[in-house]
Amino acid sequence: PTRRSSDLVPLDTGTYEAGMPVIMQGNPGNLVKTGFSFTGWNTNTAGTGTTYTQGQVMAASNITLYAKWSLSTAYSVKYNNNGADYGGEPNDTTMYELGSAITVAGNLGNLSKNGYSFGGWNTKADGTGTNYTHTHNLINLKHRFCGTGRSLLSI
Repeated sequence: PTRRSSDLVPLDTGTYEAGMPVIMQGNPGNLVKTGFSFTGWNTNTAGTGTTYTQGQVMAASNITLYAKWSLSTAYSVKYNNNGADYGGEPNDTTMYELGSAITVAGNLGNLSKNGYSFGGWNTKADGTGTNYTHTHNLINLKHRFCGTGRSLLSI
């Protein structure tokens, strides 16, 4: 997993009587794995054993559990000013699910570059990729590019 200095694997130091119920913890340490979503705890490192989720009750026993991850279907769109002299690119903090419509932002930050006029957004810095303008509504943008984040560069 990708770890920040504040990420901690939870450790339950409670003492329980054998067979008594134990309430499963979630992800209180904010473990993160890029491109994946935390889906619970599993008795097998490969996630093929018994899965436990937050709030589930299990019988007390000594057990080691491993974080279970599933491929995330959410992705973000990042706008890049592509060398603009002035202005700022839109800041889109939305996490989009596959199949959701995305309205491409316009030149909200008044980007400008000496000798050029803003022409929209493109998937490649040199403008040879796919062009998008603020009038485009996109669906399934994730399938159009590789990786978990999508970058649109000003052209």
